[in-house]
Amino acid sequence: MEDTKQGIAQFRENEAVFLGWLARAGDNITIRGEAEIVRAIESDYEGYRRRFSELTDLREPSGPDDPLSMYRETVYPLFTGIREKCINLRYLNEETMYKASVRAGQVAGRAIWSTVAVALSALAVALVFCLVLANRIVRPVQDFMEASKKISSGDYTARVPLETGDELGLLAGEFNRMADQVRQYHEMNIEQIILEKNKGDDGSFQHLRTDCWFLTPA
Repeated sequence: MEDTKQGIAQFRENEAVFLGWLARAGDNITIRGEAEIVRAIESDYEGYRRRFSELTDLREPSGPDDPLSMYRETVYPLFTGIREKCINLRYLNEETMYKASVRAGQVAGRAIWSTVAVALSALAVALVFCLVLANRIVRPVQDFMEASKKISSGDYTARVPLETGDELGLLAGEFNRMADQVRQYHEMNIEQIILEKNKGDDGSFQHLRTDCWFLTPA
């Protein structure tokens, strides 16, 4: 009799935990098929609870209504059925969680590859921009060097192209103006004029020395 009371007390304690879990499961149905399993558990538990109450109401421990025989024949099968449905509900949630984690991993993988693609695209754009900027800066310097070499070799028609309105463009304009002046001096043949002038100066000096010799007293 004492064992029976202890068993019933333990049943009441476990029943409270089970009913709390079942209520939370019923209020948090988010998976396809979960509602059907929860309703099946609630229905089976009503039958189990009814049969268990009938079992605990028995007073005689033997006879055609022996509590142990009744438990094995009617109550325990209901208990195993409910337990199996609870296990199925747990498996359903675990499977759903696993699929969700797989999908999350796939989404994370796509996000990583998208981030890598965006970073590579930004790097490519930055590289192209640097190349264009470097060419924009280096090409005028190369034009200056080529024009200077041509002028040094005697090609006074060399010019630096004016493509921009910034400092390099202004410098190219000044360079071209100086090149024009050099070309004009070259066309005037300044060197030849100076040479002839020097020759003229030498002749006059020689004539002056002759005149001075005649004027010297004997």
